[in-house]
Amino acid sequence: MTCLKHLTEDAASPADTTVYDFGSHLRRKLYRDVDVIVVYQERDGSDALEVFEARLAAVIREQVGQPDITVGSAREFAESRLKHNNLMQVFP
Repeated sequence: MTCLKHLTEDAASPADTTVYDFGSHLRRKLYRDVDVIVVYQERDGSDALEVFEARLAAVIREQVGQPDITVGSAREFAESRLKHNNLMQVFP
C-alpha cells in the first residue's frame, strides 16, 4: 500500500482528491489487476483529473501491475458498496 501512496504522489493528484486501493490486490499475494478508485469533490472544468488518471495508470502499470481505475464523485462514492470491500485509503 505504501507503494501506491508514493505512486499517487508521483502522479500529482489534483486538490481535494482521495485515492483508495481495494479488491484482490489487498487480499492476496497473487492478483490480476490493481483496483483503484479516485474520488473527487467537484470537477473544476479542467482536464486535471483526466491527466492524473492517465499518469496514475502509467505508474501503476510500470511498477505494480495492470491498473483498473474508477473515477467518481464524492456523492457517487458515498452511495457505492465499496466501503466494505477491503477499502484502503492510499492518498492523501
